[in-house]
Amino acid sequence: MEALGLLASILLILGGIRWGGLARWLLTLLLGIPLLGASLYPCITNPESCQLPLIGQNVPEPSPSPTPPPVSPSPSPAPSPAPSPVPSPAPSPAPSPIPSPTPPPVSPSPSPAPSPAPSP
Repeated sequence: MEALGLLASILLILGGIRWGGLARWLLTLLLGIPLLGASLYPCITNPESCQLPLIGQNVPEPSPSPTPPPVSPSPSPAPSPAPSPVPSPAPSPAPSPIPSPTPPPVSPSPSPAPSPAPSP
């Protein structure tokens, strides 16, 4: 968890310095330095519990065990048969396209009957 806070504070400080103006740079320092301090506080107060290898600190390498762990002679289990290949399911046919609903036919509106021409 401390490593995540340390990374976030470093990125915050460097990002503010690189891409910000003076106001953003100052705001970044005001936010980033306390975050950096909070992420390093457990290492400062109790160095034995610190999980982060600090710069210049030698990280001890794990020493190899002088004797390998004893192997208990146990009967080897019977070899399991090779799993049979699972047949792949047949590809399903492509779904037929859903026909779009056709609008009902529009009935022509009855036109008024032509009035007979007045005879002279």
